[in-house]
Amino acid sequence: LELGLEADNEGGVNATRIQDGIDGWRAVLEYIDDVRNNATEGVPLLSASPDAEANGYAGLSRISWGGGGAVYSYSTETTSTETHSFTRTIGIESTVGAGFSVELTASGATVGVQSDFELELEFETGRSESDERTSTLEVGFTLTDDDAGDAFVTEVLLDPVYGTPLFKTLSGRSYCPHEPGTVAREAYRLRINGGDHVSYTDVPPESRQVAELEICNASPTDDDLDFEVLAPPT
Repeated sequence: LELGLEADNEGGVNATRIQDGIDGWRAVLEYIDDVRNNATEGVPLLSASPDAEANGYAGLSRISWGGGGAVYSYSTETTSTETHSFTRTIGIESTVGAGFSVELTASGATVGVQSDFELELEFETGRSESDERTSTLEVGFTLTDDDAGDAFVTEVLLDPVYGTPLFKTLSGRSYCPHEPGTVAREAYRLRINGGDHVSYTDVPPESRQVAELEICNASPTDDDLDFEVLAPPT
């Protein structure tokens, strides 16, 4: 997050702008948490690959998988069609009337002719249009871990906003690095001179003090571990 800072008249930092930036970032984090909390639980896994079918994972919302370089891939494709149509009709109705009269005079006699007529017009036109749109959403994910002995139980949830998967680690074991929500396979204990700590006082210059360092493999999963002890340069 990049915050814009201003100096006030006294040369200090504008605290209001900093607070606005902090509040904005908190709003983003709250939105992410809200999406996660509202994810739909129990949604079946996305259409499983043949490998997943063979391992019995298809149709579940939780999967158990392990490390060692194995790859677990899933994908699904959803197609939706929307149809929009409209009809427009225009009607015109009109009546036109006209009349005329003529008087003719000849040899002292007058002859009159009068005529009236009325014309009714009715016209209707219509237009119909239809628009169909098809969209396809393809979603996939791959689970893999290169450390042999790692194991996970993962729940796949559905993001209610984008329709993409969210993942929640329920249990497992891992190391290098340790994944939150799982048992740390790597653990050790240190003892110095048989205790938790050692202290020396009044040590003369250029003299040496010898301490016995004991490193214990405390792996809760009984894994063989490698340790490397480094001394700071003198």
